[in-house]
Amino acid sequence: MLTLSCAFIQIGNQKYDISEIAIELHINAYDGFINRIRRKGLTKPYTMYGDNNMLIFVHKGISYDAEFHLRDYNSYVTLCKLTDAWKAAGVPVKLKENFTREFVHKQYLRKK
Repeated sequence: MLTLSCAFIQIGNQKYDISEIAIELHINAYDGFINRIRRKGLTKPYTMYGDNNMLIFVHKGISYDAEFHLRDYNSYVTLCKLTDAWKAAGVPVKLKENFTREFVHKQYLRKK
């Protein structure tokens, strides 16, 4: 069980204070995200799943990692806001996003 908050990261019963860690976050997609891919000269919609997102962090010299699922667009937006809050608090955050936030938002609006 993975819990992310402004103050801590929790994996199972173990909590890690956000001020004591360095974070690397890989955001792949959320369930239902539609990306258009080009195949043989044609653009086709491709629906992605919310898996393959990865959190890696270092606490007191020990590296931890957790793969997690983003169930929908709102979960994605919440994660983006949380990431911005960590950065604003001075937490070292390395963020790797497969798609820009603007692109994800445009795709979400296009689907609606």
